[in-house]
Amino acid sequence: MSLETVEDSLKSGLEKSYSEDPEPTSNSVMPTEAIKTVAKQVIVEEELRKIIMVFGIHEADNEDTQTAVRNAFEELEEKPRLDQAVRLGKKMHAKARPVKVTLSSASIVQQILSKSRKLRQTANYKTVFLAPDRTLDERAKHRELVLQLKEKIVSDPNRKHFLKGGEVISVELKTDKVTA
Repeated sequence: MSLETVEDSLKSGLEKSYSEDPEPTSNSVMPTEAIKTVAKQVIVEEELRKIIMVFGIHEADNEDTQTAVRNAFEELEEKPRLDQAVRLGKKMHAKARPVKVTLSSASIVQQILSKSRKLRQTANYKTVFLAPDRTLDERAKHRELVLQLKEKIVSDPNRKHFLKGGEVISVELKTDKVTA
């Protein structure tokens, strides 16, 4: 994260916290606790940007999780340095646990996420899904969007529906009718 991005995040967070002051005065001083809270939020957000969640990678009894994730990323022609790859949750025989992967930078995460669709076209990783790590609030919002998406798919099957920019987008399906 660049210094300018951190400064912008701090300023916007501080302005938001400061604007919630019920009686601002011309000589009000920013409370130290507000500064600490905003700084912590910025740090947490930056750390979340370095994490990618991997769903659907087969789980073996004596597996090396980093190698399994590295192989999936190689299908995307990416060889990032993995800081950490950890399975989450209790081990269950019928279901593969998600993997939380920490990479060295947020830009690498974005690069991998932008190529993640290519995994659907591979034989070994058709069921693997990549997603950014999200906060609890972001997960709740995303879950609501997915429910809205599912409702639209059922209610209007003649259109293509997808999520983009925090919204459900619907477009007309392309028809490949040949007219003579």
